[in-house]
Amino acid sequence: MKFRSLITQMVAWILVPVVCIMIFVWVQLDGLANRFVGYLERDISGQLNKIERELILVQDTTEQIARMVARDGKVIQAINNRQADFLFRMGKNSIDSTLVDQLTIADPQGVVLARGHDEFAFNDSIAENAFFRLSAEGREFSGIAGLDGGVAFVVALPVNEFGSVFRGTILVAKFLSPKLLEKIGKELNLTLAISPGMKTEAVLPRPGNDMAHANKTLSFESADHRPWSLSVSKSYGQEMAILKATRLEILLFTVIATGVVLCCVYFSIHYLLRPLRRLHTALLRHQNGLLEPAALDTGSIIGDTPRNELGFIAVKALTTIRDLEKAHTELQDMHDNLEQLVELRTSELLRKTAELEREVQVRKQAEARELGLKNHLQSIFDSMCCVLVVVDTGGMITFANA
Repeated sequence: MKFRSLITQMVAWILVPVVCIMIFVWVQLDGLANRFVGYLERDISGQLNKIERELILVQDTTEQIARMVARDGKVIQAINNRQADFLFRMGKNSIDSTLVDQLTIADPQGVVLARGHDEFAFNDSIAENAFFRLSAEGREFSGIAGLDGGVAFVVALPVNEFGSVFRGTILVAKFLSPKLLEKIGKELNLTLAISPGMKTEAVLPRPGNDMAHANKTLSFESADHRPWSLSVSKSYGQEMAILKATRLEILLFTVIATGVVLCCVYFSIHYLLRPLRRLHTALLRHQNGLLEPAALDTGSIIGDTPRNELGFIAVKALTTIRDLEKAHTELQDMHDNLEQLVELRTSELLRKTAELEREVQVRKQAEARELGLKNHLQSIFDSMCCVLVVVDTGGMITFANA
């Protein structure tokens, strides 16, 4: 196996967790975007609640002004005396304060005594007005209604003298004009509108669409008993641009940091494995007969690489290989000497064998001559007419003729 492939494998082993980290970072970035959109959702919901509190404050202000007028003794006396000029001036002063837009005062029959906001005709009547009828019945109304083609907070209060005597009606209106809504929206950096009907849909900003829309059903009492909804539109272009830039910066930083880490890891592994690569190259050259065993030098393997664990392993491996090569050479020499010795001993054995064979042949020939001679002598002794006996020194007969 080549060491470069080992480096590649090691980098791949490191690349797998890096890819996992990249996936984790991407998931976290996606979660960050979702959390940011959730923050924007809470923000626009908070804006809706804030606007509703502003509207409640406007309604309370309108209602308080109406109650102050309805409880003012001078106003009650002016209604009794039908002092239209005083009532007009009082209403106009309230309207000039910009806290209310309309103020109408009528007697118990619905005849208008004064309007602080405009002129009125003689014997002008609001007897058919739904708010007047409520006041005539002794009931109060404070809520939202469509008025003169717009939306307004309307407060209708009965004017009672001595706590129970009905003297007339106070109608106070504060228009939620586009200018007022624009002023509130400008302070909150959004666009708002109030319309009849119940709406609950909400559109949150997404990449490519920075506008967020939200609706909320107002809790105010309605003259026609139908709900009114507050609609808010706000641009989160700057926030979405910051989110996009932040996500891009984090992603680019992660990619660059990952690339730098991989390069450092690659070159570190490449540097640390240098002794093993040199050892591999030297062994290949030695295997191909291009390098003698004596040329396997540890200095050429280590070079300028520090003596780390891999360098120590390479040196030990090279030393072991050199020892094995030396032992192999000695064994080869012993093998060659043994062959020569075997050949020498074999030739000596062959020579000895030939000599033994010749000696055996000579002995056989001598024995045959001796036997022939013996038989010849025996024939001579047997043909003699005398007795021939041979006795040894011990008195034993060793030969006798026939």
